[in-house]
Order: sequence, then structure tokens, then C-alpha cells
Amino acid sequence: MIKTFLIVALGILMNVKLTAQVHNEAFIGNWLKAYNSASSEVMQAFIIDNYQARVSDSTELVESFRDYFLKLYDEFGQLQLYSSYFDSTYQSPKYNLKGVYSNEWLSLLLVTSKSGEKLLGHGVWKYSPPQNHNTPKIKFRNLSKYLDTYLQGMAENGLFSGSILIARDDKVHYDKSFGDVGKGDQIKIASVSKLFTSIAIVQLVQQGHISINDPISKYVKEYPSDISQQVTIKHLLLHTSGIELDDNRNFVNKSRFATSLEELINLQVNYLDSLNEGRRMNFKPLENYDYSNEGYDLLGYIVEVVSGRSFDEFLWHNIFKKLDLRNTGFDVANAVQGLSHYKDLKYNYVPGKLFNTEQFDFNYPSPSGGIYSTTSDLFKFYKAIQKSKLFEGEWMNVLLAESVSTGEDSKYGFGIMKRSEQGYRVVGHHGSLPGANAAVYYLTDPKIYIVILSNREDQAMRLFSHLLRRVSFKT
Repeated sequence: MIKTFLIVALGILMNVKLTAQVHNEAFIGNWLKAYNSASSEVMQAFIIDNYQARVSDSTELVESFRDYFLKLYDEFGQLQLYSSYFDSTYQSPKYNLKGVYSNEWLSLLLVTSKSGEKLLGHGVWKYSPPQNHNTPKIKFRNLSKYLDTYLQGMAENGLFSGSILIARDDKVHYDKSFGDVGKGDQIKIASVSKLFTSIAIVQLVQQGHISINDPISKYVKEYPSDISQQVTIKHLLLHTSGIELDDNRNFVNKSRFATSLEELINLQVNYLDSLNEGRRMNFKPLENYDYSNEGYDLLGYIVEVVSGRSFDEFLWHNIFKKLDLRNTGFDVANAVQGLSHYKDLKYNYVPGKLFNTEQFDFNYPSPSGGIYSTTSDLFKFYKAIQKSKLFEGEWMNVLLAESVSTGEDSKYGFGIMKRSEQGYRVVGHHGSLPGANAAVYYLTDPKIYIVILSNREDQAMRLFSHLLRRVSFKT
């Protein structure tokens, strides 16, 4: 399903009566020139000169519009005009644009005044090709040649930095790195770490040390009993515990400075009155899925309590060493430096600029997002899961034995997602942090592994989605 976004069409939101507008071609030409400049000053000047006074006289709106268009540039890179038409629904011109290097579609609606002299607002639809436009799918046998050209252009224009591995069955068909990342470089995998954490829990369950139906009160003595006696290990695995603190920026920032999981759990306890959506009062676990990093950090702590080993030591002995994952671990000093548009812990996004991300690193072995790895190690890890080398039983029967709906034809099991996308059934996980993005997925038919790691936020998942849209993996 194509993502669609409609962004601030002021003429519509302000209930301005829209009649047939003048199709002013100068607007799109000037907008493209300002956009492709990737300059904050040039884009801001375009907005002030071309938008109605309600926008141009408002510093807040000018900066908001400017930053939005610059973020689009960070995502799509340079654009070129493909076609245009008059949209009768919005009574305004609409333009089909295509990324010069990203090869992605974007539709831009420019809502003009009655005279055609000023812009009232705009609408943007991402990844939306023109109607009746069929882009030929790239055949799998031609994929390597396509990726060499595509990713080199993306890397040279700041749109991709990272590593990608694609395999069919056990045979690797593509394994290369681009941008700031060299082949074999280690990259933070963010929330893909949760799959490692869930397998550690499955191992303890199968060894008879714990049950997924155990209340966490058996292991987490620090938590108040009205929460810990209701929340089970299964709630934590499925993101239905209701223990979620990411709305509290103070907690999120302080948590990065914890030096151990025990210290982190005590910090969670100190902030429980700030649970998302006011859940602390009359606390109850959720019936529906609501993603929680705090839940997976609790799972890692339970691994420590039950095993008597630190979480990173447990993973080393039971997963990393067992599978000979020599380039996987928790010491972020070994990982490629991430670069991010977020300049500080307040998550202030600065379009067009990149900042070192050391300030976002964890000081403890985070079960929810602290592992680094390589595409080769993650491929080896995923194959081991499928061949039941880390636990007993068929892998999907084990990791999806219990699941919760996350949307239409999509569910989350034990640290793993299964959903339909672009006609494929995909199973795996992705993750994102400032300066890190990971996509580790398996297409069940045909049997394709796709592992992408990037030292920029969002770039791995954008590439994964691009591949599903553009490639025919069955040919």
C-alpha cells in the first residue's frame, strides 16, 4: 500500500472557497529551483515571495514550510518535473515529480489564489506515481547491475550510506557497502536488537527456568506490585504491557546515561507516574499492541536475574559465540560513527546538516536497541533462527506462537513482525536511532533475505521499501 501524506493546504483548511484557479507555471519552476538548491535561505525566500500574507508574514509558518521542504530533500534528493495536470478535486495544479537519484515519485499540489498571483498552501503525496503509469519491475537476475548504479548515485548525493546483503536461500547474490561505510563495517542495529532479546527469553523458557505467563513480580522486585503482578513476560514480548515512557523526554535522555540494566530499571520505577497516556492511575495491561522499548529492557533485566549473568554476557555465550558472530556486540566504540540531522537530545532536526551521534549512544547493554553488527553476521543469525539452531521447534511456530495485531494483515510475535507489503509476505524486524537504521527481513515466497544497515536514520527502511516496490523477486 502506497504511503500518502497530505500536508497543510491552507486554502482548504481555512475553508476558503476554491474556484477554478489560474495555472501559474512560474510557481512550479521557482519551487523546483528553490527545492533543488537544498538551501535554507533560498527556500525561505521562495516562501516569503510566493505565499499569501497569512503565511509570509508568519515567521512560524515560514520556518515550518521551509523545514518541511528541506526534509523532503533529505529524503528524495533532487527532483525533476515529469508531468502536470489540473486537479478538479482541489481546483489547483498538481505536479508529478521524480527523484533524479532516488528514483521515487512525489506529487505536489500548489493551491493558488483566484488571481493566480499567490500560493494559499500546498499538498504533498509521497511515493505516489502518476495515474496509469506502470514502471517496469526490475528482474531479480538484473538486480545487482541496478543496485550498483542506483546506490552509487544515491551515495554520491547523500541519500544512502550503509551496507546491503541480499540472498536467495543460502546463496548471497549481493553484498556491498556505500557512502561512509566500508564492507564489513559494524553498524548499530537499533531495535533489531529486540529479536536477540526475545530469543534469549525463548531459550530460558525452553530450559524450564521461566514461563511466558509468569508475572514480572517473580523477577523484578523493584517494580510496584500493582504493576508487576499484572504484567507478564508475554505482555512484554508482545508490546501489550502498557509500560511505556517514551513520551517523557527527561526519562529518555537520562536513560542513556544508565550504566547497568539494574540502574535503568530503577530509573523506570522513578518515572512510572509519567507512563504514557496517564496509565499509572488504575493501571491495567493493554489489550492492543503499543510498542515499548521499556518492556524489552525489562526482558533483558529478567535474563540477568534468572541466568545470573549480565545481559551482554548471556548473549555472548548463548548466541554470539555459538553462531560465531565475531562482528556483533554491544561496544558502540567498535561501530561506524552515526550521522544524524538531530543536533541534540531535544531532537531538534536541522535539515541539510549532519551531526555526530555519540550523545545518543547507550552506556549500558540495551536489550531494546543497543547491539551493533554487520550484514553478514545478521544473515548468519537469521539463517540460524530458521534452522532452529538457537531453540527447539520450527522458527515461526516458536516466535509467532503468540502474536498481536499491529494493523491490517500485520502482526507482532516474540521480537519479530510478519506482514504483507507490496504483494510479499515479509518476516523480520527493523530499527531506528539517530544515526542508525536497520532492516532485516525475509520474504517467504520466494525465499529472499534482505539485510540493510545504515549509519543514517531512515535510509535502510527507505531502501527496503524501494526494493519491494521496484523489484520482481520472483523472476
